[in-house]
Amino acid sequence: MKNQIISVFLTVILAGAAIVGGAYALKSFKPESAVPGEPLPEKTVLDFYSVWAGYEGNPMLDRIYRESALLTPACVNKIDAVLDTSLAQGGFDPVLCSQDIPEGLNIADTEISDDLAVVTVLEAFSGGDKIFDIRLVKINGDWKIDEIACGGVSAGALIPAGTEDLVGDYIRENINELSLEKAVLGGTFRLGSVKFTGPDTCVVEYEDGHIALTAQASFRLSAEGEVEIVSFDIIEEPGAGDVPAEEDSDLTGREDAFCVDKCGNGECEEIVCLAEGCPCAETPTDCPEDCGAY
Repeated sequence: MKNQIISVFLTVILAGAAIVGGAYALKSFKPESAVPGEPLPEKTVLDFYSVWAGYEGNPMLDRIYRESALLTPACVNKIDAVLDTSLAQGGFDPVLCSQDIPEGLNIADTEISDDLAVVTVLEAFSGGDKIFDIRLVKINGDWKIDEIACGGVSAGALIPAGTEDLVGDYIRENINELSLEKAVLGGTFRLGSVKFTGPDTCVVEYEDGHIALTAQASFRLSAEGEVEIVSFDIIEEPGAGDVPAEEDSDLTGREDAFCVDKCGNGECEEIVCLAEGCPCAETPTDCPEDCGAY
């Protein structure tokens, strides 16, 4: 899977913005065209925000996003869920990711991978700038907004649905053949975790009870769902992660503050994303109640 990076800086001017009588009053909103005629994710974002900012009433109270053909049904449901709470607690706008109207809005960067894209938006406020991400999917040739991530998207945002399970299962079943370093004393490796770092890359942690290894893997997924491991390179030398025979080490990285410890929820979190808020990877050693003991 080839990952394309497209950088743009498309300016949208929101001048003299104010809320009057509960309605949005924007005197100027001038989106500049990206590449005329091309179906780019940036154009979808600009088209949607042009309607939102130019609405004469209050777009939140009237929930005008429900009628937009530029959003997926999943995105509409997410905005509905936020507004059900925010309208009763002060009026946070889940489209602008703010309770205030920005003075300016810029598209600062776009990352595209096949039919998925993440557009990074920069908002200007008198007290400083704010950044948030918009995740889009291409459906029948048209880009549609699938998520407005006010807190930013995860590292797995550009990974197509189902890929993590397919790749994780393949690595689990073939870890002994994939590893260039062989298990000690003729033993076998056990998978610790698979952490996805991009649309076609992941970090694999595994051990055999004597040594613990970490590898960087890249992969391809065919249209039929067949996994091909393109590269599998050990990034920690054997010995660096030695595991005493009587006491296996924690391979999950639970000491990392950004992951969420979900041990005890009844589900073994072996395959996880690598971003703040993702669950900590679990193994039978550190979470036997979810994964079962060896």
